[in-house]
Amino acid sequence: MVTVLSNSSKQTTQIQHNHNMIKDSFLSVCEHSYNLITDFLNESDPENELLTSTQEQVRKSYDILFESLNLYKLDELSISYNGGKDCLVLLIIYLAVIYDKYQNESIPRDYKLNALYIKNESMFQEQDDFIKKSAAKYQLNLQPFRDTMKRALHKYLVQNPCIKAVIIGIRRCDPYGKDLHYLQETDPSWPRLMRVNPILEWDYHQIWFFLRHLKIEYCKLYDMGYTSLGGTNNTIKNPDLQDGDGYLPAYLLDDSEKERSSRL
Repeated sequence: MVTVLSNSSKQTTQIQHNHNMIKDSFLSVCEHSYNLITDFLNESDPENELLTSTQEQVRKSYDILFESLNLYKLDELSISYNGGKDCLVLLIIYLAVIYDKYQNESIPRDYKLNALYIKNESMFQEQDDFIKKSAAKYQLNLQPFRDTMKRALHKYLVQNPCIKAVIIGIRRCDPYGKDLHYLQETDPSWPRLMRVNPILEWDYHQIWFFLRHLKIEYCKLYDMGYTSLGGTNNTIKNPDLQDGDGYLPAYLLDDSEKERSSRL
């Protein structure tokens, strides 16, 4: 027997459906990332060294983030996010860990994840568009600051005094990344915070393998030949990707040592 709903019943059903979607939206996003990560770690191809090395990096980053959620409450953590490839990888893993940790707990239906964006340079429109789009997609409460990192962190903590740690997508090859630890307090002259650096040991090719293998949408600037994103005043297309009159996408860069050739 087919049941025919009246218009009022249809409206009520739709309202209830929308209500449930809103209520579960954040955890649903986290669950999607969790499923992506779980499936990725369950893949097996011993001859694919890039797959196995990236899986190992994911496990390590996952453990560090899980440890951070044992040390701090979710509301005491924030993630630094600028729409770049590194922090995007970090965000996907972080969301998966959140689901793993909190899937059986009650999270407010309108919950948005603490996040900050520090920008002190002129921005590409494509990057700005992607930040807005991805912040909405991944349910981020993204607070932008146009200032130096030190002053921006101070302002952020004044506005959000509950924050005790910031998760950062820095790697060894980045400036100031050489001597960092996975968990490290800020220097005495800086705002007091724990810095969490879960992807320190990832390399360039692992970053791109992860994003492309899992079909994660990323900023279109990377497909235009940019390999490291800064501001419009200090970022160019990577000369090593020049192909005739055009440029190859960032993931085709052979020599990872040339990643920052995009920066002036």
